[in-house]
Amino acid sequence: MIDKNNWNNFLNELEDLKKYFPTYESPDIIDKEIIHKISQTNHKFSFQFFVLPKFLIPAITTILIIIGFFIINDKENCKKNLNENETVTVKFKIKINNAKTVSLIGDFNGWDINSTKLSKNNDDLWTVSLRLKPGRYQYLFVIDKEKYIPDTQRKEYTVDGYGNKNSVIEVTDFFNSG
Repeated sequence: MIDKNNWNNFLNELEDLKKYFPTYESPDIIDKEIIHKISQTNHKFSFQFFVLPKFLIPAITTILIIIGFFIINDKENCKKNLNENETVTVKFKIKINNAKTVSLIGDFNGWDINSTKLSKNNDDLWTVSLRLKPGRYQYLFVIDKEKYIPDTQRKEYTVDGYGNKNSVIEVTDFFNSG
């Protein structure tokens, strides 16, 4: 149990800490009411603080900024490491019931409906894996050579000028097609 001396010391330390950490200031009356109610309770509790010396805060902040810079820069370097002639395997999949054929058309195959056929498994899941160079591609699935639909698993779309919504995929060397 905290006695009143320890409690008052704790409150004084909190007041000192407020100088170093600017935060939302609640009206004093609320603080006093809360403190009064807490001091009236008969609960056992303790407070433990880890307080950094004031001179270490800028140093730690600088170190964290530098680490963040290297993480971001490393991700950018990953994109640059894959040259324009290297490829990445990308798996396209769509679940369609009662389809006889499913094709994939897009920037990567000249929008040719006969170029990329998907294979069907037992659960009506149609899939195909392609080796693609890094870049940004638009594409659609074609069901039974007549119905054009975007990939529902992708969040990014673009309008093609013909009233269709094309799916968009960005391929990089750390691409995960899931």
